[in-house]
Amino acid sequence: MINYCKHKITSEDKKKVNKVLSSDFLTQGPEVLKFENKLSKVFSAKYAKVVTNGTCGLYLAVKSLNLKKGFNAIVTANSFVASANCVLMNGGNIEFCDINIDNFNICTESLEKKLKQKKIDLVVAVDIAGNPCDWLKLKKLSKTYNFKIINDNCHAIGTKYLNKINYAVKYADLVVHSYHSIKNITSGEGGSILTNNSKYYRKISKSCSHGIEKRGKKFPWHYEINEIGYNFRLTDFQCALGLSQLNDLNKKISRRRKIAKIYDDFFKKDSRFKIQKMRKKSISSYHLYIVLFPFKKLIQKKFFFEYFAKKGFKLQTHYIPIYKHNVYAKLKKTFNFPNCENYYIQSASLPLYEDLKLKDIKRIIDLINNYDFNK
Repeated sequence: MINYCKHKITSEDKKKVNKVLSSDFLTQGPEVLKFENKLSKVFSAKYAKVVTNGTCGLYLAVKSLNLKKGFNAIVTANSFVASANCVLMNGGNIEFCDINIDNFNICTESLEKKLKQKKIDLVVAVDIAGNPCDWLKLKKLSKTYNFKIINDNCHAIGTKYLNKINYAVKYADLVVHSYHSIKNITSGEGGSILTNNSKYYRKISKSCSHGIEKRGKKFPWHYEINEIGYNFRLTDFQCALGLSQLNDLNKKISRRRKIAKIYDDFFKKDSRFKIQKMRKKSISSYHLYIVLFPFKKLIQKKFFFEYFAKKGFKLQTHYIPIYKHNVYAKLKKTFNFPNCENYYIQSASLPLYEDLKLKDIKRIIDLINNYDFNK
């Protein structure tokens, strides 16, 4: 079975990890700092803190803002639930926003309508599939309506916005990465938080390590805990893997873009299909390759997925709209997001990963060409 995504571990990756496994440190050692420093350099962030995973990163990012209990946040309706859970877990109230059906990102027009209706303290925007949001507009809105921004950048490691790979911390207060096994670079599990704000960084650094501070100030063994923290640390051998993969980022993204271009050349010739529209002067990192197919009902998509599964390919949907999950349905709010609804019915993520073979890409295209979309 060929999956929609798959990790790649090189011999050099293994060599770096094995070196750490033979060292004196498995956790809280030098590789952590090396990885953080490299992340800061590549993405032009003053501060970087690696954490257990992207979900922990989102939670700590919200926590670091010190928003009052009951704060109001807007989250794109189309994302993984972690993008919204981080709000509820920090005592916030959540509103969802529809997506732009052309680029699949948060719709800034819908967002501004909501901002005019009530005071919003935080917006969580997702660079879905690696395609960047309209960050110029989001930044402008944040200044006009006085809210903080978190960029859920978990799909977009290696993305360029206005021709720059280091765009994220320029427009968002906090940026969160994920290094899950199928992301563009991996540390197995793992993630990071990037920011240019020293106050947020200090809060995050304490929170991810039990709240410990002021080590050795009174005695060699001394430390203080003034607020509850967590063990959200990343190990040295995971950081060694992440650092090794980060060093190969350009090569990895280049391969993904070559595969995406083959898909693009096919889908652009057929008006039945719609692919993600890319922003000018922006280049997606193509964590995912999402296509809108001419389905009118979910059952049609189910048949399409089953057809591919029988041929040895596993497709995926990114995502079930967050508001459809029971935990959010219980909020008993009215959700009217026509773009997100249509996207959910029509979208499918096709296989895209570094080692995907050309013969398999051609086979996927042939299967789509021969499929009867009228049934």
